[in-house]
Amino acid sequence: MAELSIGNARADENEKGFGFLPVVGLPEQVWPPIVIIRGQKLSPMLTVTGGIHGCEYSSIEAAKQITEELQPRDLLGTVVVCPIVNVAAFFARRAYVNPMDEKNLNRVFPGDPEGSASQRLAYQVVQSLIQPADVYIDLHGGDIIEALVPFTIYPPGPTPGVEQESRRLARWFRIPNIIRTSLPGSTYDYAVHLGKPAILTEAGQQGILSQEAVTSLKQGVFRVLHRLGAFTSEAADKFITNFQSEAISNPVIFHDIDWLKSPASGMWYPAVSCGDFVQIGQTLGTVHNFFGELLTTIIAQNAGLVIYLVTSLAVNVGDSLGAIAYSQEET
Repeated sequence: MAELSIGNARADENEKGFGFLPVVGLPEQVWPPIVIIRGQKLSPMLTVTGGIHGCEYSSIEAAKQITEELQPRDLLGTVVVCPIVNVAAFFARRAYVNPMDEKNLNRVFPGDPEGSASQRLAYQVVQSLIQPADVYIDLHGGDIIEALVPFTIYPPGPTPGVEQESRRLARWFRIPNIIRTSLPGSTYDYAVHLGKPAILTEAGQQGILSQEAVTSLKQGVFRVLHRLGAFTSEAADKFITNFQSEAISNPVIFHDIDWLKSPASGMWYPAVSCGDFVQIGQTLGTVHNFFGELLTTIIAQNAGLVIYLVTSLAVNVGDSLGAIAYSQEET
């Protein structure tokens, strides 16, 4: 069987390979690390990314631990992991954006090989990591200024089959809150455009390295591998003995997200908490100036679940304040 090459990482059958993903126009010190864990066959191939946002530490650590715990002897298929895509943001400790161009990497996919740093990086991720995969999982978590409840997003697919497979991935992952929504320019949205079943999943918050969140994300990936038939029987016993491997039977499924933006610069005071169910017209928070005067009140436009909230006191015009998942599906 031919050697698998991704970036400068190499792995033959039953081998683990390490390397980096060269990105034209970016210095070597910010090239993403790549680990290939190759079992008996090339397929099914699962690609896992972490660190699309550089301060979502639980997702980064989960991806790293997956590369440490999985061995070629455990796999019938192949797992490709990039624990930190946005290396520049990781070392700069920058929430949301890549400091090389101030762009949110998860809004510029599929990228541009001749564009800015984030666009070049996105392009290479698509070509080298998403395009060759059979299935794609993008691990995320609450950034430095984000509190959140765990949730998984799957996108509407270009075909019913791709959407159904993505939904199935979300249920296999077993995080109770599932959201069907499109986010233009994101990893998972473009992956399904390519016909790849894909999910984006979030656990952990405020840039804190949480072992609970790390474990939840790792177990979700292992469940997906099990359901894809990518584990050997011995590995299946080893990796799924201590947790439920079946798909979640009664998830809460939502069909849209209301992304809250600040219409003013000032000091942000949330009036709700993550995990709260809110009603239309309910006050979600207020923004004040430095003298305590009210600048604006944020009102819920939809009834739903508060999935994340910005915990930073400081906000600028247009900054994210949080999000509400709504249009709950009966299950």
